[in-house]
Amino acid sequence: MNKVRFCWCSSLKLRPSLPLAVAIVAHLSMRFSGINGIMYYSTALFERANIGKNSSYATIGVGFTSILMTILSGYLMDRAGRRTLHLIGLTGTFICSVLITITFIFAHLADWLKYFSITFVFAFVTFVGLGPGNVPWVIVPEIFAQGARPAATSVAMVTNWLSNFTVGLIFPLLADNIPHYVFLPFAIMTLLATLFLYKYLPETKKRTFEEITMSFRSHMRQNTKQLQSDSNNYQTLDIA
Repeated sequence: MNKVRFCWCSSLKLRPSLPLAVAIVAHLSMRFSGINGIMYYSTALFERANIGKNSSYATIGVGFTSILMTILSGYLMDRAGRRTLHLIGLTGTFICSVLITITFIFAHLADWLKYFSITFVFAFVTFVGLGPGNVPWVIVPEIFAQGARPAATSVAMVTNWLSNFTVGLIFPLLADNIPHYVFLPFAIMTLLATLFLYKYLPETKKRTFEEITMSFRSHMRQNTKQLQSDSNNYQTLDIA
């Protein structure tokens, strides 16, 4: 037990562990994008959009789209890069969440808006499958040394499944209480995750562990310098 703890601490060497934070946020971004709400309750969502008997076929289409994008993401991951796919996926997911919200709000004004909401749901699933739905499983083993990898992966998986449970629990509550704005909380979470990962998530494609570690240390040095600069500015103002 002590040996595992030593490997864990000595392998991360960051206070707090920036790689661990990246791993956690990456997996949170997968679930709190709202994708599980669509997967679990897509039929109910499509029924709310008043598409009638076609709701079951639309649900099948969502599942097929998810499978197709998972295959495509695996093909693109070693070409476009993990970071690129994840950020593109999160950005697209955020935009689709906002557009779905807008169509839900104004659906009563025009019957044809329901078709736009369905289109945006499919686009949402496409963007999640492109990046957030697959990339976190790949990057976590790549940003940790061998000694820390099992513990870090365990933390990431616990985060993932707890998030899965949470989204599955709260999505129907949001749909019942704020049906027009059900995707808005997930859009906010996605935006925050995108900003964090844009700043701290390194590209791991065709890079060694040492190169990835240097990227994290570079971020830590920049943050330390910024904190020192802010502290000096505060002390100067305080003296004045």
